[in-house]
Amino acid sequence: MIKNILNYAYQAGITCLAAAALVTGCYSKTESPESKEQPANMEYKITHAHTCQKQPSTEPELTEAETYLKNFPETIPGAAKIQKYKTPGAKHCLVHIKQQHGNPVKLTKQEMKEIDAVQKSIYDILTFLVDNNYTKNVRIEGMLVIQEEKNKQEYNHLPSIEDQVKDNYQKTNGLEYFAGGSLKLSLENKITPKAADTIEAMMDWARHQNSNFYTFDNREDILLQIITDDNESSVPVVYGGAHAFGGKKSCGNEYDLENVVSEKDNIQEWNTKHPNNKFCLIEITPENYELPKIR
Repeated sequence: MIKNILNYAYQAGITCLAAAALVTGCYSKTESPESKEQPANMEYKITHAHTCQKQPSTEPELTEAETYLKNFPETIPGAAKIQKYKTPGAKHCLVHIKQQHGNPVKLTKQEMKEIDAVQKSIYDILTFLVDNNYTKNVRIEGMLVIQEEKNKQEYNHLPSIEDQVKDNYQKTNGLEYFAGGSLKLSLENKITPKAADTIEAMMDWARHQNSNFYTFDNREDILLQIITDDNESSVPVVYGGAHAFGGKKSCGNEYDLENVVSEKDNIQEWNTKHPNNKFCLIEITPENYELPKIR
């Protein structure tokens, strides 16, 4: 049963300087820095031991998550579009890398090639983020963790994340990236894979596969909880493009909901309920990405 759920899971979402001191009057006419050329009959001397004080800033200090969003690159190899959505005082920054995936049994060869191209772009995006110290950990859709303590005994045979990666990655029809660019990077030991789903959520999904709530909104809410529980200030998440964690209220009217199946503005609802654990959002659309392919 666990093996089937794992397969379902991955398929479903697969002090100021001296010169400055001179300018601001911290020096008097008895001594100057040796590097400062002065008239022959005049000396300057430092008369104050204190440092020059900056005027207090009226701007609020940015959180770690806000700083991450601010400094996040505007262009990345493999990314067709990068969109940033600020949240004042955010404690977590979710980087949603949109993916296309699907069941090879239900896809044409051409569709599989298209997905392979998208996953190659995701591979390039993550490689850049790792190489430039934006991340090491990556949360991957379909990788499972046990959320509830009471369920640990029942699901104690759930494979480790590393074993889940091995179980889900394989070349398909000779396509190197189709099974997942993030999985390939994991097996190359270039990223640390982490769960983006829970076994409980996937069991619910398996029982209600025709429900948008269990396929989309519920899993998105749970991912926000997972990130919060692990106290991650920032983390890239490879998740299906039909999912949306934001909405018009949280991200503004420019937020694009075209081709999105999710019905809830998860971040708006979460931030309202958890004002001390708010999220900001970065969305990355990979090159070659078109419409979500869910089969």
